[in-house]
Amino acid sequence: MVLLVGGGRVGVGDRLRGSAVAFARGVLGLVLFPYQAELLSCASKRIVACWARQTGKTTAIAVKVIHFAFTNADTTTLIVSRGLRQSMIMFGVIEHFVLGHPVLRKSVVRSTRTQILLRNGSQVSALPCGPDGAGLRGFTAHLVVMDEAAFMPEYVIASVVFPMLATTNGTAIMLSTPWGRDHVYYRSFKNPSYWSQHVKAEQCPRITNEFLEEQRRDIGELRYKMEYEAEFVEDENSFFKQDLIRECTEDYDLMMNRFLRQRRELVATVFWVLISENEWITVLLRCSGKKVMICSGLFFLSSFRLARRILMLLLTFSG
Repeated sequence: MVLLVGGGRVGVGDRLRGSAVAFARGVLGLVLFPYQAELLSCASKRIVACWARQTGKTTAIAVKVIHFAFTNADTTTLIVSRGLRQSMIMFGVIEHFVLGHPVLRKSVVRSTRTQILLRNGSQVSALPCGPDGAGLRGFTAHLVVMDEAAFMPEYVIASVVFPMLATTNGTAIMLSTPWGRDHVYYRSFKNPSYWSQHVKAEQCPRITNEFLEEQRRDIGELRYKMEYEAEFVEDENSFFKQDLIRECTEDYDLMMNRFLRQRRELVATVFWVLISENEWITVLLRCSGKKVMICSGLFFLSSFRLARRILMLLLTFSG
């Protein structure tokens, strides 16, 4: 038996078809880290990967998706994240591997910015879940990858994503850096029925100890443990819990600065949440009844400097 890929063949038979690790090395020419090979070798239908930043989780899952799509005909794989931009990051890696390969690309029947359709009838699509998962309903999937699952609404995961797998006995993969404990991602990570994997940045050969020590000093212990040690931590000094912040999060349309400056009926609202020594700020403006987000994120600033930045934003966008 050989692995058929459209008009060409990639040869080592059953071993290549049955091993995503062999596929990554023999077909894509990748050198895998041990923890990446461990993930690719996992045959569980419920996988939770809690990896630190820049440790190669996107590449590993992209390989798993490609191997699954090429070796299982007439299947649907969905890459789902809170926003389209995030899901397209992983889809872009998949597209790079497939379209950049002289043999694999011969199997591509159709390729768009968010979908690849293969000659064997399988398809891979990238979709945003949004706040309520309305855009996901109606799909039946054989493999669903939830990228940055800790930031997806729990309702969407439980009531929209998992029902997609009901009739296919499909596979669900949740990967993320940690954020809060009152969420299905954390409970699944601790669930003995799920195959879970915890990878710290220090395990990645491409990340130096010098860089990690620099980050520990610059961003503080709490943020360092979350981003680089992939630990579920909660600061006892926080005014608001991380789970409460996530529940209050909503997706807003972004608008051009030039357009905003032309409007005079802008009313600005500032949400300022203190998380440890870091500051989370979201600035919202209302324009003709429509809320638009101007900036949101963590700012590693003193309270005085942050207050000055807020004032500058208000002066800039209030006309």
